[in-house]
Amino acid sequence: MVSSAFGGLVSSEDASDRVAVSKSTLRRRKKALKLVELENARIAKDNAPPSSNILFVGRIPHGFYENELFGFFSQFGKVLNVRVSRSVQTGGSRGYAFVQFKYPEIAKVAADTMNGYLIFDCILKCNVLPAEKVSPRIFQTSYRYRHPVPNYVLERNKYNYERNVTEETLRTRFTKKLMQTKDKLSAVGIHFDVTNLLSQLGADCPEQSNKCKTDNSEIACDSVVLLDPTDDEVTIKVPPNMSSAVLSRKRKRSLI
Repeated sequence: MVSSAFGGLVSSEDASDRVAVSKSTLRRRKKALKLVELENARIAKDNAPPSSNILFVGRIPHGFYENELFGFFSQFGKVLNVRVSRSVQTGGSRGYAFVQFKYPEIAKVAADTMNGYLIFDCILKCNVLPAEKVSPRIFQTSYRYRHPVPNYVLERNKYNYERNVTEETLRTRFTKKLMQTKDKLSAVGIHFDVTNLLSQLGADCPEQSNKCKTDNSEIACDSVVLLDPTDDEVTIKVPPNMSSAVLSRKRKRSLI
């Protein structure tokens, strides 16, 4: 006989039956709880957004580009596409890429393994893209990007650029340079008539004042080259206000 919790006496057979019943009840309860957990997991999986087979790889180091990514992630499974995001202007890497695997499970394993992995001096950031965030054009430009153009190529193209200049523009430029040359010569006291040259080009002679400004004063641009038909020599009349430095430079140039 065994005393019960209520103060009564219970036979040993009844006590063993009650223990057996309690054990079977616990087993049934554990089994029911396990079934409930499995059902909840199935419902959560069904309600979860579908995952894609595209892996986002961020913070990639310099030099770790398409070929390197393709070879590195091929150890997890078959890789279908690789794209490194690049600048349209320079063709340089923007620091992140996309890798497409054949199966979503492989992409999940690769993301869990490589997230936080240290390569060179960069820590990779990997995660699987949700299916709703995957653009159909994400791999449209794979392996088709603009390579960086060297500086010497840019300068060469700039120098060899075909300039579409009209005849009127060339005539205007030549007239402007011719008048600048005339002003410089007039500043040192030499009269240079450009009317005949401009008439041959068909350009109008711009109105020029009879005064030419110098650094110190204004001098008259009168004719200073005197031609004598009976004499073969040319006499150059030097203006009185011409500095000695200008004369010395002219002498040196004439000797050269």
